[in-house]
Amino acid sequence: MIKNKNKKIIAVTGSDGFLGEKICSKLEKLGYEVLRYDLNNFDIRNKIELPKNIEIIYHLAAINKPYFSKEAPLETFKTNVLGTLNLLEAVKNSSVKKIIFTSSVFVYKNMQKTKESDIAEYNGIYPYGLEKLVCEEYIKIYSDLCGFDYAILRITGVYGPGMYKNPIYDFIQGFLKGKINIYVNKNSIYNFIYIDDVVSGLVKALKWKNQIINLCSDKNVKLTEIYNLLSKILKNKLEISDTKNIIKIKGNNKKIKKMGWKPAYSLERGLIKTYKFLKDNEKK
Repeated sequence: MIKNKNKKIIAVTGSDGFLGEKICSKLEKLGYEVLRYDLNNFDIRNKIELPKNIEIIYHLAAINKPYFSKEAPLETFKTNVLGTLNLLEAVKNSSVKKIIFTSSVFVYKNMQKTKESDIAEYNGIYPYGLEKLVCEEYIKIYSDLCGFDYAILRITGVYGPGMYKNPIYDFIQGFLKGKINIYVNKNSIYNFIYIDDVVSGLVKALKWKNQIINLCSDKNVKLTEIYNLLSKILKNKLEISDTKNIIKIKGNNKKIKKMGWKPAYSLERGLIKTYKFLKDNEKK
């Protein structure tokens, strides 16, 4: 646990999101003063100003829907890229010493080869990956111009209580409702990481200087394995309605584990906690 002799002030953009809520709560428990920024008080799509006393910014604010970046590329660009530039311009006239940015595994040219030294280049799947890559580059440029440090974390598929829609969500909802519909092929491969493990990685990033790091689990898994685990846990079998769209996303966490982080949640443990949450909060 981090001990703070002097209370640092940390700002979090996208503080009302799935990950934002969790990291804010964790930082407050660790003794930091946290400034929560969301669209209601901090619209990064427009010119913004920062208080002079912020030392660290977690930049999470984004439209984190890869498929939506194909449907509405201008809208996602305004938030994800121009929004990041607006934030960086505000950092110029602030006391910010570090930015911690949540990027994505979608920046890789080949998402089956995701070692940090592999080529980061638009892969032609979703503009979202290009948007995140452009943001990474601008953060490095402004770091040189303004003298702040950065940590960029390329995250895979986050799941857990309070999650947004993704294949795990679709599977669990299917078991709850008695009919499974997923919107990719059941033989697709993903790397899913439990929300608490993501938060622990983001906290570790407070100590890292000018690093680009994958934040993902140990396990690259076929969606059929997710189904089999849930079927075993729930003692239930259902037919899967899927599509022909096969996606293969593999994470590589060797670097981050060498830097002192490791996942605490197995896939089975994470699925059980997520299922219980969604079941308890199911609309009647």
